[in-house]
Amino acid sequence: MSSQPPAPSRDIRPRESVDQTTASGQQSDYEALQALAADLETRAVEAANWYLRNKIWPRRLSRLLRFLAILFGVLGGLAPLVAGTTLFGDGSPALSGANQWGYILIALAAASLVFDRYFGFSSSWMRYMTAQMALQRALEKFQLSWGVWRIRANSTHLGEDQQAAAISLLTAFQEQVGDLVDQEFQAWISQFKEQLAELQATINKDKEDRRPGSLVVGIHSDEAISGPAEVYLDNRIVRKTDSGSVLLTALNPGSHLVTVKANGGTLQGSATVSVQSGETSEANIELKAGAALTNANPQAPD
Repeated sequence: MSSQPPAPSRDIRPRESVDQTTASGQQSDYEALQALAADLETRAVEAANWYLRNKIWPRRLSRLLRFLAILFGVLGGLAPLVAGTTLFGDGSPALSGANQWGYILIALAAASLVFDRYFGFSSSWMRYMTAQMALQRALEKFQLSWGVWRIRANSTHLGEDQQAAAISLLTAFQEQVGDLVDQEFQAWISQFKEQLAELQATINKDKEDRRPGSLVVGIHSDEAISGPAEVYLDNRIVRKTDSGSVLLTALNPGSHLVTVKANGGTLQGSATVSVQSGETSEANIELKAGAALTNANPQAPD
């Protein structure tokens, strides 16, 4: 059997099988089985080397991203403590804006983990290591079993039992190597499908969260309103109405400032409204004389 591993190939595709017969048929059964065993061993070594070689970059990137996640997480946790300390007893903060930087660092730590998960660096590294170690164990077990067979075999004349035992060992080893490679490949497919499903779920949730909402603005005043009232959304006029309510549609989810002015601006009121995705909210605006605007809590629809 070959004792030196072959030069590593660039992929894991199987090589062409060695020709176990010669033109003159001079190769004995023992030599043919030895050549076949050496060929199978070479294939297993090449497969193990492929995983050993291709785990390098996933390992490096996985370690880098996890180091950054830990570093950003620690710095983000320390930022509020730094912001709470003062220098020289004058009451000034040790680091201006440390709280804001804390949020940014925590977000970067989370982004590092998400980046690693979606691109599968850590999982690829673990898959490759698992497959390489399993192939190495299978190879060592086969070498031991094949060595025992060689000791017991008669190299000049193989009996049918010895040939059957050798073929059984070779077949089992070939199937085991193929199964180990297939298991790693199926694990990659499963992980890839899971990541696609998670990404699609995230996209769907983002679409759901971004669905426009509606707002019913109720206008109330103890004083008479002459002429149409002007309805402003985020300081931009969007509607004029003579009725006591108005429906605003196609609003982006989030907080909006609703202002209503009447009688040339002598009557006005405002409210900060939270519009929910795909829902209709309500806000009742009480118009009062003067320029002072009051914030009223929006009322959810019944």
